[in-house]
Amino acid sequence: MATPDKKMKMLDDTETVNGYLHEVSPMKYSRNNVKYFNAIIQEKDKYTNSVCFRPEFHQNMVQLQKQRSQVSLRKVDRVPSLQRSGDFDIKITYSSDLSTPKKSLDFDFQPPPSQNQVQTINHIKESLNAYQKTNVHVKVVQIGQVQTKTVRSGTSVSCQDVVVADKTGSITLCVWDKQTDTYSIEESYSMQNISVRNYDNINLASSKKLRTVGKIIMNLHASSFLRPPGAGGTAKPIASSHRGYPN
Repeated sequence: MATPDKKMKMLDDTETVNGYLHEVSPMKYSRNNVKYFNAIIQEKDKYTNSVCFRPEFHQNMVQLQKQRSQVSLRKVDRVPSLQRSGDFDIKITYSSDLSTPKKSLDFDFQPPPSQNQVQTINHIKESLNAYQKTNVHVKVVQIGQVQTKTVRSGTSVSCQDVVVADKTGSITLCVWDKQTDTYSIEESYSMQNISVRNYDNINLASSKKLRTVGKIIMNLHASSFLRPPGAGGTAKPIASSHRGYPN
């Protein structure tokens, strides 16, 4: 049982964060079946990843994001980031409160840069949370077989794993429905609206709403790619290593 001194220290370690909400994720479940969701909090001079363990906040935070409303989160914890060394994320617990700031903020709502800018694969792996969306310029290095999966709604949907790469690394892109069998080995593409997924600590890109702007020319040498084992100039089947769902 915590002593009064320890309880006081725990209270001192919490803080209040004021800002705007972005990219509030759908509700998720941990391996222990604990409900949680993610969001990005825009503070005055930075964007901070957060995880919220108060499911009753979810609908309210979704609306606050849509309305671009100012928010104040009290009694939150800053915890070491699991994705960026030396950085901190915000942890929202059952002790946290959600309200409106006592004073109007002196900065405006601005979407995170990742929503508009082209990002490298390395940045996606190191910095983006599950359900964050981004744009990429990539080359296709491996194509898997089209499979049929049953999604949460019970509907059967075709999907296909496509390994894409840039100069910083490679990642598996799971494409769905009409996007299957539309890509070619060694061709380069500009893609928008890619949504990040995370399964067993492996980042994947997956989106039913993926938009391929078109083929592009990328002056990249094959040796620059961090290719997956067995990836070559011809299509080879790859095993599906995840349970991606179209969003």
